[in-house]
Amino acid sequence: MPAPKSVVYLFSLLLIASTVGDVRGRPSEGNRASAQEAEEPVSARVITFGTVLKHFTCGHSQAATYVINDNDAWQSLWKATMSNTFPIPPAPEVDFSQHSIVAVYQGNQPSSGYDVSIQRAVRSGKKVKIVVREVIPEDSCPVMLVITQPFHIILTDRVIDPEQTTFKIKTRVTHCE
Repeated sequence: MPAPKSVVYLFSLLLIASTVGDVRGRPSEGNRASAQEAEEPVSARVITFGTVLKHFTCGHSQAATYVINDNDAWQSLWKATMSNTFPIPPAPEVDFSQHSIVAVYQGNQPSSGYDVSIQRAVRSGKKVKIVVREVIPEDSCPVMLVITQPFHIILTDRVIDPEQTTFKIKTRVTHCE
């Protein structure tokens, strides 16, 4: 006997909510950084964050990193990210007096198997370090021959000075047999 439509709809909503995170700044379980992971000096503080959007394709074709503290820049980045979508959905609301948007884009990649994700954010005084994991497939990996543009956008506590933000990108090669 098939499940009623309302049960399927509710399950779908719960599944989507569990993977996206909370754009009001509360991290989803998958994005919660811990002090043990930080490996930073005692004066550093791990910053919690929530995923706004993470996907393997978008309209932003260049590799880039962003720290955004104003709505105009956010709307522009969202429009570029969603430019391959019709109609372009509205950007999530962000209170920039309390939060910042941090985004990483891997740029055009020649196949599936590529990924980029923000692993943690650490504040030390005015400086912020964003640790990013980039995944690339080994040549022997079976992949789909489709151009992808992996990206990850997060919402975090306000970054006072975006110029004091550094991105540490750790690359991992997926080995296949």
